[in-house]
Amino acid sequence: MNSESDGLNSDKNIVINAGKLVISAGDDGIHAEENLVFNQFSDVCITESNEGLEGKIVTINSGKIEVNSIDDGINATDGSAVQNDMSAQDGVSININGGNILVRASGDGIDSNGNINITGGNTIIYGPENGGNGSIDYSGKAVISKGDFISLGTSDMYQGFDKNSRQNTLTFFFNSVQNSTEKLILVNEINEVIAQVIPIKKYQAVLISSESIEKDKTYKLYKGGEIIDGKLLKGGTQLSTVTIESINTQKVIE
Repeated sequence: MNSESDGLNSDKNIVINAGKLVISAGDDGIHAEENLVFNQFSDVCITESNEGLEGKIVTINSGKIEVNSIDDGINATDGSAVQNDMSAQDGVSININGGNILVRASGDGIDSNGNINITGGNTIIYGPENGGNGSIDYSGKAVISKGDFISLGTSDMYQGFDKNSRQNTLTFFFNSVQNSTEKLILVNEINEVIAQVIPIKKYQAVLISSESIEKDKTYKLYKGGEIIDGKLLKGGTQLSTVTIESINTQKVIE
């Protein structure tokens, strides 16, 4: 589907249960005024868009979702936002319950004018590279209780998950913008790989959340290296060592 405006647009709801959609849009890839829902057999690729997915409530239950956007990748709003008004909008949320989600955004990666709820799935967010936006942006609360979540973006507008989350988050801040495309690998005390990601954009903040990240345990972040049978065994440059002290642990890398 090639569209000069929205790829798909509804004045109320859009529910995608199955099928493969490839959409290039001049405005939103998929826009619903109320609910935008993706279920088990959804296979959606937004190759170009202003904002990739937009609705008052965006819910991803399962499926495969890929978004490329020049503004926000996934946006939840009721359409009433006023410039510089940071108050949360009632009933607005982004809910990721499952699926494989990949976002490449020049604006916010996921942006909710209300809440963000993560209860599962495998989510990777690349971007933004420039200031004024963040990989995660919300006006209400952002809670993660389960699922694998990685974001790489700028640090000036950084927002992490809420302190009431049930799953630990580890964030690394770099003192300078990183241009390297070498794989980043997080390992535990016995070098088992917890998370890995290949940067495809510049970044200064890396957020990793996984149920494998445990309180009071120590983890190491490497750049590069060879993974064999789920362990980092060869090469690589160790960037940092950190012990998980709270639900949101942060470490600055000089």
